[in-house]
Amino acid sequence: LAGGIFRSGAVALPSHRVLEIAAGASLKALPPAAGRYLRDPPVRFGKKARIWTYTRCQDYGHSNLWDALVLIKNVVNVTLRGGGTIDGGGEVTYKEPPSNMGFPKPTKLIAVVSSRNVTVEGSGRKRLRLRRGGWISLLLNNATGAIVRDVKVDAQRDGVNVVSSTAVVIERCLVRGGSDDAIAIKTDAALGAVLEARDVVVRDSFVQSVKCNGLQIGSETVGDVTDVRFANVTVLGAAKAGIGIVSMDGARVSNVVYENVTMRDVQAAFFIMVGARLRRPGVFKNTTNVDGLVGSISDVAATGITATRVGFQETWKGYGYNYSAASPGERHYSRRPSSILVRGVG
Repeated sequence: LAGGIFRSGAVALPSHRVLEIAAGASLKALPPAAGRYLRDPPVRFGKKARIWTYTRCQDYGHSNLWDALVLIKNVVNVTLRGGGTIDGGGEVTYKEPPSNMGFPKPTKLIAVVSSRNVTVEGSGRKRLRLRRGGWISLLLNNATGAIVRDVKVDAQRDGVNVVSSTAVVIERCLVRGGSDDAIAIKTDAALGAVLEARDVVVRDSFVQSVKCNGLQIGSETVGDVTDVRFANVTVLGAAKAGIGIVSMDGARVSNVVYENVTMRDVQAAFFIMVGARLRRPGVFKNTTNVDGLVGSISDVAATGITATRVGFQETWKGYGYNYSAASPGERHYSRRPSSILVRGVG
């Protein structure tokens, strides 16, 4: 696409294709209408479909994987690039549509689902810009070998979410705004399976969240999360934590490294928590014995961390699961941070 505004409904990219949006061009969402956006078919988990549905384990935006302006699903070797703009134009929503709406608005700008070797990148020294992205500007779910490079995200809610994906690199990106996390690594059950997130790198980037966290692991944590590295990242502001790690749904979070992270204007430098929300398949409202289902956080290393104008002075705050007297709260990380400097607000 070159020169001008191109209005469109859902664009589904097939394997071995390149879509380029050149500098000065914009792909802009059309209002919903019959056949204009794809809708997810019902999903069930295993043989007990009658008692579990996918909407129970994650929110609407993460559960519905097809409703995107650009859909990259079940494909290989796809590139979306350029120095232009992908714009939700007010037609990609950050709210759950009413149940009686005939043609619901999509909730994502770009969704990469169950695909391999997908690249989303800028071109010619210009970032690809994502704006007015609704619930999630860029979602990767069950992506393998994905690269997100030289992308600027002006988020409304979630910026970039890496969910149940492996071998992912995010680099030289600017993710800002948004009422939820700027960059988050998660695992959920939206695909009807418990999948892990592994080998994820976020580097050489800038992030900001006006209402939530800058760099986050969780809160959806159904499958395990391991081998995650954040390096040379600047958090420009976060209403909650600059760095957050939570295991809320039974995941084992391990081998997480933070190197050379600079943050300012954050409420807390770190927030770490193991909880017992357990929003996962097989756990129901009447489940009382959950001690064996609670996850953990271990092997977290942080070096070269600088934080200024921090609202809460506790640098490294850990909260443990405290569901019963047999499981007292404890800190669930095993490496103490080093080379950390925190300066508070006046």
